[in-house]
Amino acid sequence: RWQGRYAWPRSIPQFDQHIMGAHAATDALAADNILTVANWRAGVSVPDCIRHAQRTAQALRLQNEQR
Repeated sequence: RWQGRYAWPRSIPQFDQHIMGAHAATDALAADNILTVANWRAGVSVPDCIRHAQRTAQALRLQNEQR
């Protein structure tokens, strides 16, 4: 049962059903070796974003070394 809705402008965002399409699109890009970094990909906190960016940077480095 619906109780109410509150807006917290500085809170962590809550994603809706449209996020799945965004994930699918970035997964398709990754299949073509186009990597993305976004807070909705691997966690919205600053530490999550840093960790995801570091993993992506390492993947790019390894990809570059294989060329």
